[in-house]
Amino acid sequence: MKINYLILVASFCVATIAKAQTDPEKKSYKNDIGFNTVFILQGVFNSNQTPFSLMYKKYTSENSAIRFGASINANWNKARVNDTLYSNTINNTTSFANVSLAIGKEFQRPINTKWIWYFGGDLVPSFWTNKNVNYQSGIKSYEYSYKSYGLSARPFLGIRFAINDRLYLSAEANVSLGYNRNSTKQRFFNPNQQEGNTTIDNFAFSMSPASGLFLYYRF
Repeated sequence: MKINYLILVASFCVATIAKAQTDPEKKSYKNDIGFNTVFILQGVFNSNQTPFSLMYKKYTSENSAIRFGASINANWNKARVNDTLYSNTINNTTSFANVSLAIGKEFQRPINTKWIWYFGGDLVPSFWTNKNVNYQSGIKSYEYSYKSYGLSARPFLGIRFAINDRLYLSAEANVSLGYNRNSTKQRFFNPNQQEGNTTIDNFAFSMSPASGLFLYYRF
């Protein structure tokens, strides 16, 4: 009886070891990088605007990560008008750029093998600039510039779906509370130079639904 018991235990151990060797090991990834698919869906190459959102996540544990994000929106436009009635040529140049960065912490809670919900918060510094310059017959007549510096706190709640082992889609909603300092400058050069400056401090609260869809790659 004792010998049969030892044989049974030994057989169980051999079977367990063999199964562990044949079963694929669960892969663990430490980095995620993704982008907002709106960048593609809006047909950005057919537009004079170039929005882009990128997010990188570095895992500090199995279900938590530090995240770094960047969003850029830029536009440059130059128009030329020939006024034959008054023999006047008008050149107008407009440009703007909006840059937002983000650093935050994300915590994840698995629902099943495909779905995970997550939450956390970001700190978001931002910068916005806009400039318009007008020339008439080669002489500068008007100049307008706008600058904005901001900092906001942004808690978020999201959900993600695993396409396969390395790819997943995610969408998140967030609430933002922030401060901005906005300054404008206007200058008129013809016939006499005049200038006006304005500075405004602004506190803002906003809520954003889960409208953006991010595609991530794990490595």
